[in-house]
Amino acid sequence: GQPAYGQPAPTANSYGQAVPTYGQPAPDANTYGQSAPAYGTPAPDGNPYGPVPPSYGQYAAPTATVPLDKPYYGCSFQEAFLRFWKKYVVLRGRASRSEFWWWVLAAFGINIVLDILNTATDEKLGFLATIWGLATLIP
Repeated sequence: GQPAYGQPAPTANSYGQAVPTYGQPAPDANTYGQSAPAYGTPAPDGNPYGPVPPSYGQYAAPTATVPLDKPYYGCSFQEAFLRFWKKYVVLRGRASRSEFWWWVLAAFGINIVLDILNTATDEKLGFLATIWGLATLIP
């Protein structure tokens, strides 16, 4: 009747909780009286295996246009370029990171192309870089 090798009696487990006696429900039993669904029964959505996770590329891009005073998350390159010119003098609102960095990439590319044109024409098209610089100075 003694525990083996000096272990404590089975009246309490190692965490100090009392061992449930026979006839009491297990601690993880459903205390609200609801029965668990039987194995293989369909869920409320009709799928017996649970909700189906979305597959890759299942979600489409938003179809509605985002207002100009709101950031456009996940903005494409073309949309970011157009939104920059539409919000040219709007000094309120915010831009998303994608809007900002796509515009920085576009402006950097245009500056390089204008510099190459200026160098190739022996400084005859330098006025284009000046016009571009003035046009993008304030925004």
